[in-house]
Amino acid sequence: DSNEEASVGKLTQELKHTDRMILLGLGWLAREGQLNIVKRQRATYFILNATSDNEGSSS
Repeated sequence: DSNEEASVGKLTQELKHTDRMILLGLGWLAREGQLNIVKRQRATYFILNATSDNEGSSS
């Protein structure tokens, strides 16, 4: 399972939330260190860290 990169527009479309809600969520994930941000030319893409998949699970 690899995490796919997504733009704010793609997230807004797929999750059916407003840009504001998407940006709030991205800000929270970034602050928690759960998000990689990639800039290519004029576009910005967001990718969940691989370690975020295992958060909250106990062994």
